[in-house]
Amino acid sequence: MKKSNFPNHQKFSSIQNIPLLGVGTIWFGRRWPAANQNWQMPSGEEIQGYMSAAYECGVRMFDTAAAYGLSEKKLGEFFNNNPHILKESFVSTKWGEDFSLTTEQSRIDHSAQNLIHSFDQSLTMLPRINLLYIHQATEAVLADARVKNKMQEYQRTGKIKFTGASISDVTVLENVLERNLIWFDFMQTSAQVVFENPQLVQKIFDKGIAVVVNSPARKSATKTPEQAYKNLATLDCVSVILTGTRTHLKETAEYFEME
Repeated sequence: MKKSNFPNHQKFSSIQNIPLLGVGTIWFGRRWPAANQNWQMPSGEEIQGYMSAAYECGVRMFDTAAAYGLSEKKLGEFFNNNPHILKESFVSTKWGEDFSLTTEQSRIDHSAQNLIHSFDQSLTMLPRINLLYIHQATEAVLADARVKNKMQEYQRTGKIKFTGASISDVTVLENVLERNLIWFDFMQTSAQVVFENPQLVQKIFDKGIAVVVNSPARKSATKTPEQAYKNLATLDCVSVILTGTRTHLKETAEYFEME
């Protein structure tokens, strides 16, 4: 499988060999897409089969979030039962958006207090967190010294390896860049943002920020899934591409085979 494309910076030296394709796990724990009335909660057996297949395809980055319902719990259970896969995996999660399985509604809480609570909760479910993102990050939370200091404390004390911000609002991206609020190591954004604003994303990458792209198939209206994945794979500003597919994993992985 094709390798990732991280900025040329020493901090990424230990993960340079991560494959380009990663897996997003929102459907492990909540209805996805949100309007999918046919969605059913996956069984442990389905997740075991899916994760094992992803590992066999070469995937090593696995992405979850506090807002993904039971995803962190189920991903953690898989890793605890498969330590050999955990050993080679890069695990990312997010805080700042909370989701109710009962109402299927989300709320944003970017307070430093919620950061501490959410991170502590994630640690009870995930055996390791390599990367912690701020979910739906805004200028306000990135300018909050309490949040920045706490996340960097987690990094400094070895609780996480990298900090990140998940941002798919172009105006926020532009303002964060203009105001020099980029203190994190990773940015996650949507394929739509990358396709429509490649120069903006390149500027962020050029600042030494790894760019992880989600929703290639779902948010690329003018491209087939194959075109979207393959086009993203050619861009210098893209570090890792996440797939959220439940049923087309092996087909998707084939787009990333070395030619």
